[in-house]
Amino acid sequence: QIIHQDPQFSLNPNMTVKQSLLEAIEVGLLKSKSPLTSGLVNSQLEKYINALAFSKGLLEKKIKTMSGGQQRRLGIGRVFALKPRVIIADEPVASLDPKAANLILSLLKKINKEFGTTILCNLHQVDLAKKYSDRLVGLLDGKIIFDEKSENINKTNLEKIYV
Repeated sequence: QIIHQDPQFSLNPNMTVKQSLLEAIEVGLLKSKSPLTSGLVNSQLEKYINALAFSKGLLEKKIKTMSGGQQRRLGIGRVFALKPRVIIADEPVASLDPKAANLILSLLKKINKEFGTTILCNLHQVDLAKKYSDRLVGLLDGKIIFDEKSENINKTNLEKIYV
């Protein structure tokens, strides 16, 4: 599953947060062949509301009225509801303030650690990549320049791609 740089690609702006999450949960349950019972759907909804740090008041809000960070969290929740083994996140924190960026990346890290979901994340902010990643791959002109554990990344590595 893919988390797009612009959440507008995967969100219906006229839906409420609750409608959008319910839709994704139902698709995820159908995909996993779980029975669609209201109790199961509601327990899944509660799980995602808590994981995404959404307040109860936000659930009835139209997506088009939400901030970029809130829309990104909803996009992550929708992808996660499909129970993917791999998530590709294309610049998931582009244009977000530092607090929202850290919240989004900590949510992805939590999904990775708690559920074993592999997350491939494209970031240009090296400090955030080092903080939230286990491994970094540096690319230049389509070629791998380095592939290291995050703690092994140093100035020499970075100078090879950020000249």
